[in-house]
Amino acid sequence: MAVTLPIDNENRMVNAILEMIRTQDLKVKQKIQLILKQEIEEEERAVSAINGIDTRPYTLEELYGILKDDGQPYNAKRNEYLNDKYGL
Repeated sequence: MAVTLPIDNENRMVNAILEMIRTQDLKVKQKIQLILKQEIEEEERAVSAINGIDTRPYTLEELYGILKDDGQPYNAKRNEYLNDKYGL
């Protein structure tokens, strides 16, 4: 559970934690780094979900809709592109 600290206390806490980490073995530092990376990624995903960022991939139907910007279906646009590029 995260606790919000005033800036001065937060800086002191960070400095104390960094000092403890500096005295550790390399393997311990690497493990701490991995754990922190996972924690940060998880928190970023949670924040993006809360902020309403759409992280789901597009469906094929949506992608085809993007290509239909001039009213032509996907196959017609594809054939036109191939014809222009390769003379097919």
